[in-house]
Amino acid sequence: SVESVVLDNETEINLKNDEKVCAGGGIPGEIGIVIFTAGVKPSLKFIEGTTIKYTCGGISVNEHMETNVSGVYACGDCAEFKSAITGNVYPGKLATNAVPMAKVLADNLKGYKRKYEGFFNGAATKILDVYLGSAGLSEKEALRLGYEAVAGYSDVTTKFPVMPGVLKLRTKLVADRKTGFLLGGQVVSGEPVAARVDVITMALQNRATVEGLMNHSYSAQPYQSSYPAENCLVAAAEQLHEKIRA
Repeated sequence: SVESVVLDNETEINLKNDEKVCAGGGIPGEIGIVIFTAGVKPSLKFIEGTTIKYTCGGISVNEHMETNVSGVYACGDCAEFKSAITGNVYPGKLATNAVPMAKVLADNLKGYKRKYEGFFNGAATKILDVYLGSAGLSEKEALRLGYEAVAGYSDVTTKFPVMPGVLKLRTKLVADRKTGFLLGGQVVSGEPVAARVDVITMALQNRATVEGLMNHSYSAQPYQSSYPAENCLVAAAEQLHEKIRA
């Protein structure tokens, strides 16, 4: 089992033998892993005193990456934008958001009227031997935002179970019970999951529904996927569908 401890900003953390972590501040024992969630805040002192609008989240821009001052643009971590799912201002300080924002800005500077649709926040990381990633809204967040969120899961393998080196792959999809639209998804496995997260992001970009994901067409091969009847996204969507119509 895993025990999580939330440490305040005054907790002292020391390495022991360059391997283990010992926490002070009244936290007993040793800690196996420390995750820092400091967040990102843009430095906007250079626009103070101007008429450019901004908040603590960044410079306010429209879908062309233009500020409220004509001809002045911003993008990336210094800019504030909206979620493509909810339509509301949303955190998105990711390089994979900054790059397309910059490309939209560049095209608009060249005279093309290109729009940025918003954040889907596809992201992946690795903790010890576990790969995990997500896109869109989590179930908890969707409920907080007022969606009638429901989740479906799948537990499959990264290869046919009879193949050597097979690992587990768990997928969670979140949808709105009322509309059937996909809201987000998470993936965890013993192998990289970024490509699977990208598929979820594409589904979100195309306003996929649960039924649409049930009809998702996919490939299968013993060394590269689970059994043909066990696609991770389709299986999670099928469980979602059962919950929605229950």
